[in-house]
Amino acid sequence: MDEAMLVWYRHDDYAGIGRRLVACLIDAAIMLAVLATPGFFVSRMHLAPNAGQEAHPVGRGTLAVFGLALTLLIATPYHLVLRRTRGGTIGYRLAGIRLTTMMDTIPEWGTLARRFALSIILPLAFYAVVSAGMAAQSQPTGQRARPPASMGQAIGSTIMAAIIFAIVFGNYWMVIRDPRRQALHDKWSRTWVARKAARPAGIGRPIERAWILGPLVLPYWDVEPIESAEAAAVAG
Repeated sequence: MDEAMLVWYRHDDYAGIGRRLVACLIDAAIMLAVLATPGFFVSRMHLAPNAGQEAHPVGRGTLAVFGLALTLLIATPYHLVLRRTRGGTIGYRLAGIRLTTMMDTIPEWGTLARRFALSIILPLAFYAVVSAGMAAQSQPTGQRARPPASMGQAIGSTIMAAIIFAIVFGNYWMVIRDPRRQALHDKWSRTWVARKAARPAGIGRPIERAWILGPLVLPYWDVEPIESAEAAAVAG
């Protein structure tokens, strides 16, 4: 890692779990509002493949795929483009926080893409599992009994959804426990979420650390503060 102009912030200047949840909920509400209109119309579409056949509603599986594609189509530019601005997403702006790199700069496109990929994989996996469970529980047209595998699929989907939810919760639990208040996608992309008015408290050098998750050891980069005298020598 390049050692030029790496900075660090005081602990209280990193965004806490409360501000980050507020920003997340605002952005999620905006996404839901944008998705609501096309989702409303698609959910009421009727297909009649052949003349004379009775029209039937679009299946839940089709709706799930459509919703997933539409979510990615809208969420990707929303998060990537707005985060390339100083203020960030609307949720970040209203919560008074910003996304920054270890050099106190706006993240580049590649960094934003890596961070977005990890932060969106788990929620979308949760969405896919829940949607699959809903589709499994739906009764086939013209039949009263469920297929024999439906109950097993529903139980399996519920268990998987619970596991994924626990992983997502654990990811944000890191914000509470971590000295830099980083979630997993922050560590992977080498970014920090700081208060909007936060200013660097000093400069530092890169240091590789490790986060232990059960049997997994996940390395990541951090900034080790440089003492005042050494910092003056480096700056000079």
